[in-house]
Amino acid sequence: MQPHPAGLPRNALKHRLASGDAPALSLTVRMVRSIEIAGLAKAAGFDALYVDMEHSSLSLESTMQICLASTAIGVTPLVRVANVSQIASVLDGGAEGVIVPHIDSAQAASEAVRAARFAPLGERSIPGALMPQFNYRPVPSSRMAQGLNDSTLVIVMIESDAALAEVDAIAAVPGVDMLFVGTNDLCASMGIVGQLEHPRVRDAYDRCLAACKANGKYLGVGGLNSKPEIAAELAGRGARFISMGTDIAFLLSGAATKINTQREEIARLETRTPKTEISGQKMTKAYWINTYREISDDAAVAEYGKLAGPAIVAGGGRFLARGLPGEVYEAGLRQRTILIEFDSLAQAIATHDGPGYQAALKALGSGAVRDIRIIEAAA
Repeated sequence: MQPHPAGLPRNALKHRLASGDAPALSLTVRMVRSIEIAGLAKAAGFDALYVDMEHSSLSLESTMQICLASTAIGVTPLVRVANVSQIASVLDGGAEGVIVPHIDSAQAASEAVRAARFAPLGERSIPGALMPQFNYRPVPSSRMAQGLNDSTLVIVMIESDAALAEVDAIAAVPGVDMLFVGTNDLCASMGIVGQLEHPRVRDAYDRCLAACKANGKYLGVGGLNSKPEIAAELAGRGARFISMGTDIAFLLSGAATKINTQREEIARLETRTPKTEISGQKMTKAYWINTYREISDDAAVAEYGKLAGPAIVAGGGRFLARGLPGEVYEAGLRQRTILIEFDSLAQAIATHDGPGYQAALKALGSGAVRDIRIIEAAA
């Protein structure tokens, strides 16, 4: 939040929301407790970050240090509070906006506004001169209240069936800037956990978009980091703020991608130059033979394939052949067959029983009847 020449704060995110430019993209901070996360967010290209005090153990002190560091480098800092009682503290400490969860009624939205806004819009207490938004310069109370009322973002979350039933009334509350749909909690409230593409979720977004447009409010969306196409579609329809995911998820995803890439490269080289000895001990290879006797759900098989291939490669497997037999004899059947080589029987069994391949089996469900055999090569 950089001061205007007149000394009033200017919220860069609020300006972007109103500009009609591309939607703002935000990072959620749940794990990193030091100011370096602000610089990482800036380097990655995020417009904003929000420290999640609802779903983390971050202290108020750590949260405020991150907010101040973010402001200094042009990344707008927001804070998702655990409850309304935290709102004044995080705003006094340097947050440029608050995200308030569990807003199921217009009354709850009004309580959030009262805590975040100074009179006449709310009941926030005048904190005195120690305001980071004004670089700690003494400012007349009336001027400070007006400047912060104009620049502070009040974002309320829509994450339940009860909230959807009241969404028009919530959007109409003066002082609310944005409705932020928490997709995962909304799905849980509807009894469709994880079904981000369910028609009821689509309808919920439609209702929230309509409420925002009718009341001059912005729409934000979260919980769609695994479905960027849905977030992009909503952005095309008017969503202005997209929560991209947590620091924890980005760290895990980046590490997993790097590890899988390295394992695939090792497997590729081993395929070209098979390793038959380790520490002077000969290893007996093993072969995983998978035959599809019947396929009843092509979509489930496709989803299985997305997970199974990387899991097998990560476990040291090398795909030698796959497809229909070129010819069959005696009691042979013309069925899709896959042949995979491992360096040892133990490695093949461990891969099959490991979490990666088991997740693939869960995705397959009853979509196919298969004959899987793992045999050891002749010594």
